Amino acid sequence: GLSGFFDLSGLKFPAEDDWDKAETYAAVELFLQTAARIQPNTEVDNAYKKTVGQICQVVEGMPLAIELAASWLNVLSVEEILQELSAGIELLEASTRDVPERHKSIRAVFEYSWRLLSASQQRSLTALSVFIGNFDREAAQHVTATLTRGLLELMSKSLIRRQSTGRFDLHPLIQQYAYAKLAETHQRLKDMLAKHSAYYLEFLSLQGDALQRGEHKVAMDAVELNLNNCQQAWQWAVEAQQFDNIIASSHILETYYSQRNKVQEGVAFFEQMVAQLDMSDASQQVPVGVILASQGWLQLRMGRHQLAEQISLKALELLRPHAYYRGIMKTLNTLGVIYDRQGEYDQARACLEEAIDLAVTQNKPRLKASYMQNLAGIEASLGRLNEAESLYVEALANSKQLKNHVHVISILNNLGIVYQKQHKYEKSNALYEEGLALAKDMNLQKSIAYILSNMALNYAFLNQFDEARKYDEQALVLAQADQNNFLEASILKHLAELDIKQT
Repeated sequence: GLSGFFDLSGLKFPAEDDWDKAETYAAVELFLQTAARIQPNTEVDNAYKKTVGQICQVVEGMPLAIELAASWLNVLSVEEILQELSAGIELLEASTRDVPERHKSIRAVFEYSWRLLSASQQRSLTALSVFIGNFDREAAQHVTATLTRGLLELMSKSLIRRQSTGRFDLHPLIQQYAYAKLAETHQRLKDMLAKHSAYYLEFLSLQGDALQRGEHKVAMDAVELNLNNCQQAWQWAVEAQQFDNIIASSHILETYYSQRNKVQEGVAFFEQMVAQLDMSDASQQVPVGVILASQGWLQLRMGRHQLAEQISLKALELLRPHAYYRGIMKTLNTLGVIYDRQGEYDQARACLEEAIDLAVTQNKPRLKASYMQNLAGIEASLGRLNEAESLYVEALANSKQLKNHVHVISILNNLGIVYQKQHKYEKSNALYEEGLALAKDMNLQKSIAYILSNMALNYAFLNQFDEARKYDEQALVLAQADQNNFLEASILKHLAELDIKQT
């Protein structure tokens, strides 16, 4: 939503008796810099500086207003700019009595800047206001049909900004003003929001394809850059009941929230979406079930096992009658992990075996490898280390073949634990080293912390206490940064045990 003006403090500008030192003030300096870009050869005498000082006074030093006003030098002299601004504020007096002076002045600047635009520039600017935060050239072209030339024209008028990354954005105040103009034509606003939503939901599903190809970091970085727009696209699709795109892209959003440690933000976002849907409507049961499946996994990531179980059972109840297998498998896997953690191994095994069977019949080798890994975890919990080892070894081979690096990292870690329990410390360490290198490469801080703490255990078993302490201390820093209380507590306990052994 775009409501209420942002209050922006102004730059220092000269008072009445200070015109001769006008250029020493930041506001005047900004105007002169912008002017030099537009009209490089203008002669700046004292009269010119005084007029600029008065312009800065009228807009109370607001940087955005100063840049916009200076951009009018293409068509007006500084004296005419001052005249326009003073007149503009008087015109606005009547209609906006309760608006602070500064906002009247920026409004007057906007109104005038708007009138200076061609019809096609006006159309572009209003259309670009549907973006939340920044966007790239391709998005501008697909969503609003604004080509690079159109972007450059709006840049030259200081109406959009180009960031150092090459992406574009609108100043929040300009976005607000342009969005209000767009909303004057209800149908056009609807069309723009629909195009925006379609573009970013398609973008999300492309990142899902990249994940399938093992291009993990690339996909997650892309989602991060475009997160605000992706969330708005979802919001619109939910309101417009366009469920296919939501079903297709929920997994990639959930993966992003889960792996970039924004689990709480993800839970809140999905909760907000479910609240807008109706589970009793048969046409909405699959989308609700899919969103609940993602929510259940994120609640599990937060250690809220009971809540995760409730949500996941509800998801299953909605998805089973519609035979939506992808969601059913995912939810069975989540329940398998929950029951495993609660020590309910028979239930856990039943869920995971059903998930594995489904993955085989649906021809989903990546998912099969992932569920096998979790089943191996149960065997390990039950002390059946040989069974666990053979399941892990098969899952590792599959995941490496599929270039599923995230799974490879967690299998290396878990197989390392199995070897640790079998007292094969060298073998275990070799796997940890391999997992650590991959996790660092992909910037998965949580995985790095777990692997380091496991390596510390190995070195302690080998009586190499200084080495063990070194790895524990590195892991501790990461666990604390991630607010992973469970891991932090177990590292601190291990450090205390090392103290006792070394005394």
